[in-house]
Amino acid sequence: MHGGKFSGLVCRNTLPPACTAPRIIHGFGAAVVRNDEHEGTSRNSAGCTTVGIINRLQVFFAMPYRVVALLIPVGVLSIHLAVMAATLPHNLFLAMLGLMVAYILPPAGKETVIPIGIVLGIPWWYMALSVVMIDIETALFMGLNFDLAFKIPYLGPLLADLTSRTQQVIERHRWIAGLYFFGIVLMVMVPVLGSGGVRGTIAGKLLGMDNVLIFLAILVGAVIGSFAIALGSEAIISLLCSNGSLPPDISAIICSQV
Repeated sequence: MHGGKFSGLVCRNTLPPACTAPRIIHGFGAAVVRNDEHEGTSRNSAGCTTVGIINRLQVFFAMPYRVVALLIPVGVLSIHLAVMAATLPHNLFLAMLGLMVAYILPPAGKETVIPIGIVLGIPWWYMALSVVMIDIETALFMGLNFDLAFKIPYLGPLLADLTSRTQQVIERHRWIAGLYFFGIVLMVMVPVLGSGGVRGTIAGKLLGMDNVLIFLAILVGAVIGSFAIALGSEAIISLLCSNGSLPPDISAIICSQV
């Protein structure tokens, strides 16, 4: 990707006889498709099937950048939601949706939504993995649509405020800029307000990092931070329930789920 567009690309296929496939010459927002006629009547079905798959990929990457940039995070989110709907009871699925929305933007963070999910009866590892997926999805959306995100009503002002606060944090803690990649990892790991995917992307952009490095830093930080908080929350809740430290009314609600 260069300058917000895919660089010019010419895709040609060597086709089996009688297979006609489009040759696509595309930039970022346009595609010219031309069929190259091949002589012969014999047909190689396996070769034609392979060519068909390649052609579909070519057409996908010939789409305007904005379409592709939106389809990728939306596709990952759709798969995530489908898996949750298939593996969680309906009441816990609805609870998880609420926690996801609360986590994406302040004031909730990992340290809030993960323990709540565990108390509600969601397994600690499932809760941790779900938060990691949210960080991945928000990182993909923010990284690929950074300019668009600030133009969305309601969301734009919140992101502008978060950007200002993130910049202040970086200016107060110069070591974050010095650590570069690992600074973003630590920012995503440490339980603070809002999604690590959103905050980490903003910090990475302020530091001038490449999108790939930003995504990898967020992934590493999200996995370490989410699973550490989930394990710690599970251990503390189990300890409180086992030694009877909680009031009876609260214990009846919480400990029956753990």
